[in-house]
Amino acid sequence: MIPALNEAIAQTDQPLQELEFAKAHLIEKSEGLAKALPQFAKANAIQQSILPYDPEIEENKISDILDLFPQGSPRVSAEQNSMPVPIFIIGQPRSGTTLMEMMLSSAPGIAGCGELMLMTDLSAKFYTSGTSLDSEAAKAIAQSYLDQMPGIPTDSIAFVDKMPHNYQNVGFILAAFPNARIINMLRDPRDVGLSKWIQRFLADGMNDTSNLEAIAHTANLYPATCLIGISCSETAF
Repeated sequence: MIPALNEAIAQTDQPLQELEFAKAHLIEKSEGLAKALPQFAKANAIQQSILPYDPEIEENKISDILDLFPQGSPRVSAEQNSMPVPIFIIGQPRSGTTLMEMMLSSAPGIAGCGELMLMTDLSAKFYTSGTSLDSEAAKAIAQSYLDQMPGIPTDSIAFVDKMPHNYQNVGFILAAFPNARIINMLRDPRDVGLSKWIQRFLADGMNDTSNLEAIAHTANLYPATCLIGISCSETAF
């Protein structure tokens, strides 16, 4: 298939990341990862030109979220929720969140909901417009989340949201759902980085995956971000 891909690439007016990534994966399968890395670099360069990563934007976002949850201040909290118990699996993308959800949802009474954008959407206004987060706002987040989430079996004792980027929303999660359980997936960041590098991602929020410096930048931001809203002495993880 590589000659056919080379012919298709030669006939395109401009580089296409789809073809370049396809070629990289074929080289990886036929000749090994080491031989494929230059081709992955070529494919990622095209993707980075389409979805550039801006470290300043990411740092400002994290700073704005951190300002809402100063260390040592009393935690904002909605009313204690009853069943089903929310389980949020967080982590860097490619850290094993999907496998963990599969394991949990195979147990009776635990419903897997996949990756939900709900918490990100519901929390955005608080760090983008300076809207204050109090107990009533936390309660509203919880109710909106429950109203919009996918339907689950009525006998469920828990449900799982495995959106990795919820690591930025831990403070909002624990404010809205005081009984939530959070599983923090920690994988060697070098493995995470390589796994990102050899995949093609087009989703919003994944624009770091096609640049090695950006991958390192997000890995360094992660530890502080995922502790937003909790004390390191707590056993939420």
